Order: sequence, then C-alpha cells, then structure tokens
Amino acid sequence: MFCFDLDGELKWKQDFGNEWAKHYPGSRSAPIVVDDLIYVNSGAGTISCLNREDGTLIWQKHYVKDFDAIFPMHGFSEAPGVSGNKVICTPGGKKHNVVALNRFTGDIIWCCKGMSERMGYNPGNIIKLPDRKIYVTFTAYHMLGIDVENGELLWTQLQDNTPVEKREPGVGDTHSNNVIFENGFIYYAAGDGNRGVKLKLSDDGLRDYRKLAH
Repeated sequence: MFCFDLDGELKWKQDFGNEWAKHYPGSRSAPIVVDDLIYVNSGAGTISCLNREDGTLIWQKHYVKDFDAIFPMHGFSEAPGVSGNKVICTPGGKKHNVVALNRFTGDIIWCCKGMSERMGYNPGNIIKLPDRKIYVTFTAYHMLGIDVENGELLWTQLQDNTPVEKREPGVGDTHSNNVIFENGFIYYAAGDGNRGVKLKLSDDGLRDYRKLAH
C-alpha cells in the first residue's frame, strides 16, 4: 500500500499481504479509512489494519489460516464493511463464513456460517433501519442479510440461474456489484446471478421477500 500527500510526494509504503497471482492478477480490495485506521484485504486473503499516519501494521488475520476459508477462483475481492467497533468481512469458511472483528484488535466478535459458501467477490453494504443494522453481501449462490449486532442470519435469496449440478468455481458465482438500499427497497445487479432485481425489505428487516422486479 502506498500513501501520497496531495503534492504527490510519497509519505509511506507498507506490505500487507500477498496479492492474487492467477486469473487477472493484481490488487482486489479498496482500502477503507475510518478515523486514524485503514482496513484492507489482499487478494490472497489477508485482512489488515494499518495506522493511517505512517502505515504501521496494527493487526492482521488470514482468511484461510484463521477462518478456514475456501479460495475463490479469482481471489478475495471484498472491501470490508465497518460499523461502530466492528469490521465485517466474508472469508467464506464453512463455519466462519461472515465474521465481525473488533476493528481495534482483530478479535472475533461474532461469526455467521451463512450458507457455508465461498465469497462472491462483492463489497458488502450496511443497511440502517430504526431497530437494526443489516449487513448485506453475496456468497457464491446466495445473497445474505445478517444482523450487524449479533451475526444472526435474517434472510437469504438464492441466485438460482445456475442449476445445482452445474455449480463449480467460476460458474454462476461471481457477484461483483454492491447492493443498493433506498426507501425500503433493495436493488442489485448480478449478471452471474438473478440479473437486475428490486426487492421490498420488510419494515423490521427480518425478511426481504417481495420481489418487485427481476
């Protein structure tokens, strides 16, 4: 990672993990800056927290080593989400499918097994409702809605355009776009999934199921 001032002078640079070397090699995740800390994922599955001022590495976790993640075909491509003291990411492990880490220490706050699928390449989104916050993200064949506070899986939506017998890495599992939420509606575009979709989220956020457009 490189940090430049507004005159183009290099302030610091820091290694934060191996990047992806196959299938379109290169960096994958946009860094997320919150106050004095930076959060970033590497394509090989390292999530790191760095000091914004000088790039010092504060903590680091590895998706495969720490969360039994499954390598996706094109590398880990998710930008993490941040809410309060939590940084939320999707390693894609069978048990540690989506996890919330203490953003100051890297310790696990909660884990959600979701549908136990590999990650789906997209940046997650946090929907803010009066009574709860919901982390929405894709894994290989499902969109997930997870309670930000406790990691409870609230609802899912199957990406059903790929028959079960044809599902394998690289087939029907690439959902690279962010989910949009506005005025009670969820919108997403997943060319490898259900295409363009509009959903009505219930007022309490406990279900997403009234498909209005597809």
